[in-house]
Amino acid sequence: MSITGTDFDRRTFLKGAAAAGAVTVGAGALASCAPGGKGGKTAKPPAEVGGYSFEKAPDPIPDSEVKQTVEAEVVVIGAGPSGLVTALSAVEQGLDVVLIAQSPNVVARGGSNAAVNSRYLRSLGLGGVTPRFLLEQIAQASFNFDVNKWYRWMNRSEEAMDWIIERTSARPELKLCVEQSNEWPDDMKTYPLYGPSMSHCWNSRDYPIVADGQPSLALALRELLEQAGARLFFGVQAQQLVRGGKPNGTEGRVDAVIAKGGDGSYAKYVGKKAVVLATGDFSGDREMMEKYAPECVEWVQNWNLQQDPDVLDKVYGGLYTGQGQKMGLWVGAAWQRTWPNAVMAATFAAPNPNPWNAPSTLMVTDRGMRFCCEDMGCGHLPYLIKHVGPVNAIFDSKYPARNQPWHNWKNVHGEGDQTPEEVLAAWDGRVEKKTMVKANTLDELAQAMGVDPAGLKKSVERYNELVAAGVDEDFHKRPELLHPIDTPPFYGWRKEAPMLLTVMGGLRTSIDMEVCDADDKPIEGLYNVGTMVGDCYANSYNFLIEGHNHGMNCITFGYLTGRHIAGK
Repeated sequence: MSITGTDFDRRTFLKGAAAAGAVTVGAGALASCAPGGKGGKTAKPPAEVGGYSFEKAPDPIPDSEVKQTVEAEVVVIGAGPSGLVTALSAVEQGLDVVLIAQSPNVVARGGSNAAVNSRYLRSLGLGGVTPRFLLEQIAQASFNFDVNKWYRWMNRSEEAMDWIIERTSARPELKLCVEQSNEWPDDMKTYPLYGPSMSHCWNSRDYPIVADGQPSLALALRELLEQAGARLFFGVQAQQLVRGGKPNGTEGRVDAVIAKGGDGSYAKYVGKKAVVLATGDFSGDREMMEKYAPECVEWVQNWNLQQDPDVLDKVYGGLYTGQGQKMGLWVGAAWQRTWPNAVMAATFAAPNPNPWNAPSTLMVTDRGMRFCCEDMGCGHLPYLIKHVGPVNAIFDSKYPARNQPWHNWKNVHGEGDQTPEEVLAAWDGRVEKKTMVKANTLDELAQAMGVDPAGLKKSVERYNELVAAGVDEDFHKRPELLHPIDTPPFYGWRKEAPMLLTVMGGLRTSIDMEVCDADDKPIEGLYNVGTMVGDCYANSYNFLIEGHNHGMNCITFGYLTGRHIAGK
């Protein structure tokens, strides 16, 4: 009886995850007293007296070192989707816009962009998020963020999405589609894990996979900006904001940023109306993670990942070091009120017939113990791993036939359903790649996965009893998700590590994206957009609104910010 797929190649996984902008947590971050946990290191304690290094502003860059001054009405720092959208919105209002970026080109990753509605969603008979749905999502986060921002997205996202659809519709290289979401009957649309179809995706020949096509949109936005007359400077690293005429000043208006070019010389970029920070997250700075996201600090495995050209394609960005947040703090900005900062972490528990949640498998710890209701979203499992250690999904060869239809993840909505035979073939391909385990007996499967055989057999026996009874008396999983594990060969999918995509938030931010001080007073001239917008999420990122960060913080808020600045 052969067993295959017992070796999990973490280097191969890391390279693939990095290409999507993801990093992983090692099993050593798990608590030793957790059921099935392995034990290991925990986050470092807070910095000793004197604080963290990023809390102290560096010495101001002297005017004598500034060799060039570039003037505009608006300076945008960062060439990701949020910076590009803000710049395009502003330039369309007749403003003179300069965009600077540390990256050699535009950067983007993922590809999901949520809007409550759009002309495209309406054409497909989709869209129409209800106020009740939004309120339920806010309640799940205990109202522990700036609720006004979510309602602004709800009220203005259709306008913003129609705007960007119109700007990109004439580009033949782009294909607009809606990402495949979960399919739910009408009587399930009040279920806590329901997520409506609202994720717009742009794909191209170079980026053909749905939900991975954001670089296609970013490249198109760059061309639109250049055609509209915006000036773009790449390979330029923002160093210090100028407030009140002083680098790292703490009074007056922010009207410039000093940046370092590739040759090491400094230039000052003056934004007479506004300076907009769009520099991404801070997960690449360990000290910032320790202070603002301590429970997840060990979820970042490789702090130098963005420096490894063998691992990371630069077009996707990487682990950002919070430069925009730091510059804001140095000129008097306050940190967001929500603490700790929410992370965007996702781990798929098992092969699912729906793309984002609702696995019908049995899941056990390394001791073979069942530990939860397996009906969950991909954003929930990271926190379960944190508490129980590695998790192991167990299922048999009849699982695909018992869970039809199988909606193919990262496919166009309503297209690409897989047959049970295709699902099994895909699993066998995973076995060959050593990312899934296959065996003819439960004992062999347990041995291959590192799970206690006696514990696993006991849990499978109990699970099958519950399936036969049609009632999950232990964890109350929905009856329609209960299927027996009784037909070899058996499969196993082991998850040791959550996948950290980014960390959300940062500087305190008004509803108009103005950066604020500790008294909630906007710092004149300073804005931020995108992932770094403060107080948008609590607990963890909400994957039930697919593409919420891109759709809200990048597209909707970027679009509105450009217009707000023009109206000042």
